[in-house]
Amino acid sequence: MKPILLTPTRTKVAVAFLTFLTCTALSLHARADNIDDFVKAEMAKKRIPGMSVAVIQNNQVIKESAYGVASIELNVPATLDTSYSLASMTKIFTTTAVMLLVQEGKITLDESITKVLPELPAKWSHITIRNCLSHTSGLPDEITDDVNVTPISGDPDVLFKILAKKPVGKIGEKSVYNQTGFTILGMIIEKVSGMPYEEFMKAHVFKPANMANAAYGDGWAVIPGRSDLYTALEITKDHGKLLMGAQGPEVMQNKIYHYGSKYMPTLMAPAGLLNGSIRDLLNWEETMADGALLTAASQKEMVT
Repeated sequence: MKPILLTPTRTKVAVAFLTFLTCTALSLHARADNIDDFVKAEMAKKRIPGMSVAVIQNNQVIKESAYGVASIELNVPATLDTSYSLASMTKIFTTTAVMLLVQEGKITLDESITKVLPELPAKWSHITIRNCLSHTSGLPDEITDDVNVTPISGDPDVLFKILAKKPVGKIGEKSVYNQTGFTILGMIIEKVSGMPYEEFMKAHVFKPANMANAAYGDGWAVIPGRSDLYTALEITKDHGKLLMGAQGPEVMQNKIYHYGSKYMPTLMAPAGLLNGSIRDLLNWEETMADGALLTAASQKEMVT
């Protein structure tokens, strides 16, 4: 499932999807009363079981609706309070937590990660917090398969021993999407705040933003009101993984599967284990627009 949050100039669209694979953007030029027809046509074409949609224009909510079902098996309708796996959108909220600590003067963006976490490999000493946020760290990735999200290890001690033996790319030269940096950012949040990552997020990010449904957890976790996951990707013959072909994931043309393999270790929580509803995203947008969490300067730094 890949929900998306689009923020084009003066208009914001938040879309939470039930599917693992398919994302679609609403035409921002369509009138609000045409959105239903557009969404339903896209759902039929891309075999999307259910979704929740909100459109904000000029700081006003002009559309919020839910379509289809959160569970095909149980015929549970999707609602505005249905919780979805937010996947890598989790990184936006981890970044906000980092910027809160920067605003408080507890860390700086150009501080070395090994200054905060001296237990990390010494050869990572030139990597900064900013590098981790911008995916320019050159760090080896902790996952070996982007489609199946297969981690090297779920044990942080084992993981970092293995990563320490791997080469580091050129720091700061280019942005290469990377999960390791956000695991490290979660560790930095814990070290600097003196609180477990999830507790800090709940107290200092989700509660002030009125994100009542925000909760961490992978496919093993019981998340109240969470939708099931489905995929249009083919699976291996042993039903163990999503199938990777020569050209990438293989997409089925006439059916979907229940997707039961969205399992990630807790150490990856800062990178992709957040769940939330469309109402959470609306409240988040309002909080950020009001500057209630981050200053305009901090938000500009995030966008940069």
